[in-house]
Amino acid sequence: MHNLLIVPFIILPLLINTDFSDPTLIIRRTSFFIMFFAILAVFQLYKIKLNKTSKLQSYWVLLFLTFLLFSLITSFFISINFTESLWGLLYISGWLCVAMTFYLYAKSITMHNILVTTSFVGGIISFLSLLQAFSILNIENLSSTSGSFFNRNFWGMYLCFLIPASLYSIIYFKNNINKLVHTLLFTFSFCSLMHCRSRAAWLAVFFGFIILLIVHYKTILKYFANIFKTKTISKTIWIFPLFLVLFIWFEPEVQNVPSYKKSIWSTLISSTKDDFIDKKNISTIGERSSLYITTIDMIKDHPLIGVGYNNWRLVNPKYFGKYIHDENYLKLNQRPHNDLLWITSESGIIGLLIFMILVTLPLFFTFKKILFKKENESLFIESFLMVSIIMILVESLFDFPKQRTVPNLYLWSYIGYLTINFSETKLNIDKLLVYFIIITSLLISCFSFMDYRSISNSQKMLIQKRQQEPNESIKFGMTALKYGKNVDNTGTPIKFNLGILEYQKGDIIKSEKYFKEALKIHPYHIGVLENLMIIKAKSSNYAEATKYMKELKHLYPNYYSPIIKMIKIYLQKGKINEAKMLTNITNFENATDNTKKIVDNLKNYIILHSE
Repeated sequence: MHNLLIVPFIILPLLINTDFSDPTLIIRRTSFFIMFFAILAVFQLYKIKLNKTSKLQSYWVLLFLTFLLFSLITSFFISINFTESLWGLLYISGWLCVAMTFYLYAKSITMHNILVTTSFVGGIISFLSLLQAFSILNIENLSSTSGSFFNRNFWGMYLCFLIPASLYSIIYFKNNINKLVHTLLFTFSFCSLMHCRSRAAWLAVFFGFIILLIVHYKTILKYFANIFKTKTISKTIWIFPLFLVLFIWFEPEVQNVPSYKKSIWSTLISSTKDDFIDKKNISTIGERSSLYITTIDMIKDHPLIGVGYNNWRLVNPKYFGKYIHDENYLKLNQRPHNDLLWITSESGIIGLLIFMILVTLPLFFTFKKILFKKENESLFIESFLMVSIIMILVESLFDFPKQRTVPNLYLWSYIGYLTINFSETKLNIDKLLVYFIIITSLLISCFSFMDYRSISNSQKMLIQKRQQEPNESIKFGMTALKYGKNVDNTGTPIKFNLGILEYQKGDIIKSEKYFKEALKIHPYHIGVLENLMIIKAKSSNYAEATKYMKELKHLYPNYYSPIIKMIKIYLQKGKINEAKMLTNITNFENATDNTKKIVDNLKNYIILHSE
């Protein structure tokens, strides 16, 4: 019955829903929490025996609850969208329940089965992806560079758990057939790692291997010393280097990657894009450097308690505005591509310290146990769990596993299980903890489904909007709001889109009302501010329009569209002098070439129509 805990590790990597702009996040997160509650309900129904809880484990749970309470209180006072904070904290409390479930129910054999299952599931996906790369297969919704994860970064996160799991399976099994199978699966996974071109995952796996060598160097040396005594094993061990060399030699062209990542070597050594594009001194870090810089600026302004949990994407435009211009203004930043910066910006240094203690404490006790206790099967499993966690922590310095469902499932289940290495003193509070996680998981599964329904309706609203069906689109938008969300999965206020739709229908009053309500929960939203400016200008309220225009200029100094639109409205209203003055006082030096052409045309028009 304990093996029910393995089910999510089999199903989640295969779940995809292309109805969403993010095809894997929403469907996997909602499915997992519903599945998780169902598993807990079965455990309770069949009275599955619990592991004893140690005193330090209870302190660990209390510390986690402290993090949640701290984030809740600080977000209430400082966040610009407290509703989003509540949704974010709801899901992090769900991962606490996952950790608690694994230390209450999981056995050593459970974790062994999860590692072996991961090797099978991920290895098969890797194999199919490689066949896709060589054009042998053409499976819909399967990518040669991202497997079933729709994104190279997401696939790289999964590989941080898959590769250690396959390596564990190779070493664990003595049976030649099993060893051969898992060697092949490991080889496919490693080749897929090379092909996905995720340097964050490459670094994480490399660092993880170093940790494994440090921890198990005696076992590894002994293993290789005896390897040629068994002919079958000695033949098996050559599969990996042989296949890897052949793959590198005959690797097909990599799809959907920047030009500087077309080869393994260029991916490794490129620090700039100079040899691949016309512009010079463009870092391969790309836009991430600006995300890092602006997030650090956020932290400097809110060092202790942050800007509010789950509010980064709502506050960052205030700092990122200087990088916005007339050709990239539609780009929405969802995260800073560094989870430590992300946590610090939202929860402050205090929140980061609590979080790091939660993550590193089980690792410390596990590492201590590995160093000072005689190696056995249980310890061997724990060492691979520890290495997997370290890998994803390294990867998180360059990516965002904090947001994704599958990395969180592995991370918190592994961390939860490793808390068994805390003190030996046991407490009789197991049943109380079970009731807590069952009730909490029930609430989370319900709210997760509400989240799914809200985002689903938001997506349908946008589809109907593109099809120019405003009434149907508004209906879906209003339904999305009923589920307790006020933004869609991109962080765009739902009422912003409702404002656009009402404007298209000609109801200016209702449109303005929606825009103002959207501004309360996203005060730096470029579209909301610009549309309010247009409404005020077209209704001849130039003072208010100018106020919004100046606010946009302050937030987005290199974004000239609002000024150009104001000039055009002045011209439409016959206010040539006002248009001329605005043109003269605005410095268009930093505008894009296309914007400068538009400005030149407007200047010529003004000259022709001036008295």
